[in-house]
This record gives sequence, C-alpha cells and structure tokens, in this order.
Amino acid sequence: MLKARNLDVNFVGSANSGQDGFPDKDHEGHNGFTTSDILSFIPDWAKSAKPDLVLLMVGTNDVWHRGSISDGAIRVPKIIDEIFKVNPSAVVLCALITPLSPKFPDAAKVVDYIAALKEQIENRQKLGQNIGIVDMFNALNPLTDLDDEAHPNEEGCKKMARTWMDALIRTVAL
Repeated sequence: MLKARNLDVNFVGSANSGQDGFPDKDHEGHNGFTTSDILSFIPDWAKSAKPDLVLLMVGTNDVWHRGSISDGAIRVPKIIDEIFKVNPSAVVLCALITPLSPKFPDAAKVVDYIAALKEQIENRQKLGQNIGIVDMFNALNPLTDLDDEAHPNEEGCKKMARTWMDALIRTVAL
C-alpha cells in the first residue's frame, strides 16, 4: 500500500518481525504490554528511534488484564509527551483500540476505555498538539474479524492496514 502511493517510509523500533514480504519490519509493538509497561520504556525507545510520525495503538492489554480503564487512558498522553520531548514536531496518530470478542467477559469495557482515551486526546488537540485519532474500533467487526477474543484475523489485519493508510494519507496531505 505504501509503495503504491509512492510514500517513502522507514519504520523504526527495537523489534523486527512481521509477515513475509513486508519490506520493513521494524516496530515497537510488544506482546502483552500495558500502557504502564509502554510508559516505562518509551523514553528510551523514543530517544533511540527519533520518530517523525508515530502510529500508536495501546490499551487493549489494559482492558484484557482488567486493569483500571481510566488509568490506562490517562497514561496515553504521557506516552505521547515522551515522543514530543524527542521531536516536538512529530505527528502521533493514536488509534482507538479494536473491539474484543463478545465472548470476552469485559469486552464492553473497550467502549469505556475509548471514551476516556478520546477525551484525553481531544484535550491535547485543543492545546495544539499534533495528534490524530484513528478509529480502529469501528474498522473491525468483532464477530468476523478476530482470530480469537482479541487478535485480528487476516481480513481484520487488512481492514486495519486500510484504516492506518487512510489516516496516513490524510496526515501526509496536510
């Protein structure tokens, strides 16, 4: 998708994994990390990577591990602050997390987390921070786009890629 649109992108991060054929597998996604975990590592990650544009989707594990929904949402702006400390002109695209399967007992808490997160991000936007909201929640159908109770299947991944791409195009066009 990126090549087809002639977007010159270099993914950064301390991790390197992904599907075969993907040309740049660097990222900072860490299985099982909560917003608290990410907040503890983000200062070093941001200093090392010095990102210009960040695709951020965090909070699923806060809901999954039945942590405090409001605390998870409050930590996201702190994560973003660490990115802006390294590069004040960075752009952060913050995704509303994907739905969980209705089979998961706390699936409805995703909506509570999203509401709290949106409020935090909108407050930062009012302060002039360059943060976009990417709606991954409505991009996926929890009945057809998940492999298990939380992780997207192939079709779910394609929908997420298109949703990120749409957000990137809107951002690059600015």
